[in-house]
Amino acid sequence: MKRLPEAEEIIMSIIWRTETELTMAEIKEQAEAKYKKVWKPQTASTLLARLRNKQYIYMYHRGRQCFYGPLIKKDDYSRSVFQTFIEYLYDGNVQKFKEEAIIGK
Repeated sequence: MKRLPEAEEIIMSIIWRTETELTMAEIKEQAEAKYKKVWKPQTASTLLARLRNKQYIYMYHRGRQCFYGPLIKKDDYSRSVFQTFIEYLYDGNVQKFKEEAIIGK
């Protein structure tokens, strides 16, 4: 699993944090409040479509509104991103990472 671009990662973090599905308007509100990201509706819609195409989120209609929820678990994503990080920067050596992170070598 590849790391998502920042804007898509922000949307995923918002979706993961909530216990229920969200509308695009709710996602936009939280992105602005927490991350200071002000997206036009078309931008938010494009980002959500990309995440749907990558199969990170699902969408369903209820009346005239669309609701979004996660298909990928946060733990699975973070584990994959962390493993890639360790592989690229520490040649897969977790111990080396721990030493640098804790001791600052």
